Amino acid sequence: MARPDRRRVFAGWLAALITIIIGLWVFTKLAEAVGTDSTLVRLDTELANALYEMATPLSTSVFTIITVVGSPGGFILVALVAAGAAARRRWRTALLLTATYAGAEGLNALLKLVFQRPRPVFLNPIATATHYSFPSGHAMVSLVAYGMLAYVLLRAVRRRLARILIIFATVLLVVLVGLSRMYLGLHYFSDVIGGYLAGMMWLIVCIVAANAGSPSYNKP
Repeated sequence: MARPDRRRVFAGWLAALITIIIGLWVFTKLAEAVGTDSTLVRLDTELANALYEMATPLSTSVFTIITVVGSPGGFILVALVAAGAAARRRWRTALLLTATYAGAEGLNALLKLVFQRPRPVFLNPIATATHYSFPSGHAMVSLVAYGMLAYVLLRAVRRRLARILIIFATVLLVVLVGLSRMYLGLHYFSDVIGGYLAGMMWLIVCIVAANAGSPSYNKP
């Protein structure tokens, strides 16, 4: 009979695989929809216009700060934590954070080149950005960066309340970053969802890879 820890590891890997397969299927369907004159495209446009009409100077200032927290804020925090880990000779943590973040940036750049979706266009835009729109880099990279930082913290924290607060704060921050990109008129709703899906799959791959050689490892 397999030991309980091995059964848990197997169940975790199976759940990760199923999640990735489902996420890949949904991402593929989403990508197909944004490339056609579909209901989703019309919804994207209507929502983008509605958010644009709701803009106020105060909310614009707030969402501008939030979007900066997503990027370059995520990069700065990951770099600081990775550097701190390296200084303490925790090479595994430093490598994990660096590889995960760099991979997310590279994957997002590749996906943008594949789909080449134009960004939303407004006569007097709130903010401007270059490059393509799908998937949202801020949504994807913030989910990966803050998600991996949360993972590292959760491996070290044992108090239930602290773990709940870490998860809640991470989810809230990532959602707000995605909302800020839509509010500022830099991405469509489907861009943000696509970024979350791609980021989720990459984050799962990195976490599984980090644990593949040492399932019982508690301090990355």
